[in-house]
Amino acid sequence: MPELLYDVELVGNEWLDIPGYAQRHQFPTENAEALLRRVIESTSAPGDWVMDFFLGSGTTTAAAQKLGRKWIGIEMGDHFFSVILPRMKKVLFGDASEISRAVGWQGGGFFKYHTLEQYEDVLENLEFTLPPPGLSELPDYTLRYMLDYETRHSPALLRLPALADPFAYRLRYFRGGAAAFHAVDLVESFSLLIGLTISRIETLHEEERDYMLVFGSMEGRMTVAVWRATAGLDYDRDRRFIEAAIRDAAPEVVYVNGDCTLPDFRSIDAEFQERLWPNR
Repeated sequence: MPELLYDVELVGNEWLDIPGYAQRHQFPTENAEALLRRVIESTSAPGDWVMDFFLGSGTTTAAAQKLGRKWIGIEMGDHFFSVILPRMKKVLFGDASEISRAVGWQGGGFFKYHTLEQYEDVLENLEFTLPPPGLSELPDYTLRYMLDYETRHSPALLRLPALADPFAYRLRYFRGGAAAFHAVDLVESFSLLIGLTISRIETLHEEERDYMLVFGSMEGRMTVAVWRATAGLDYDRDRRFIEAAIRDAAPEVVYVNGDCTLPDFRSIDAEFQERLWPNR
């Protein structure tokens, strides 16, 4: 009778050999990396995406990084900064604990993390402007129109004139009873909004003005978004500089914030307006 040969090691359905909770990071429900290794290797291949929407102590992303997977982790707790972030930095620097030796982990890679705007942050940044005389007397004004009309220029709703200096946009937020201002990454926000898959970002300098050029693809088309402060801009000089900067990339779609004399450019301001408030 022929012998059945396998070129891979079969994983059984008995998992009692795998440790469950670990206590390496003083987190009460921290799973061992060996357990997540079994889960990840059983359900994915190197280069696949692994997602954990309740990240906890970060074991899923630590194991995924060591196993050569891409990953997305989401966590709302403040321990993201005290537990998860330091842990993942150690992983990139070649953390030798848990499954590292077994999988030959030597370190390397990178990750990006975002802090999403919270509902409370929006409320804190609402600013009301007085309506013209008589407008508040309209039927149902308070219920149907006041919030939209009187807060349309609030920082939380992205005041389009602020795009004249896109690198200086700030929102006020409260943490621990104290107020502080936090920078808003409009460049990253816009790229996510239009579905731009970024291939590279270039920062250029022209005289005393900074330009940020975001290259990528959108719906299969080579695209670049150009950002710069527009105060005191010489538009002819600006056009020549942008044309030279993007010439080699030969983009099909060019977005620019503020006014511009490039032919056929798309306005970042108008795109924000259309996608965020299409009915205004």
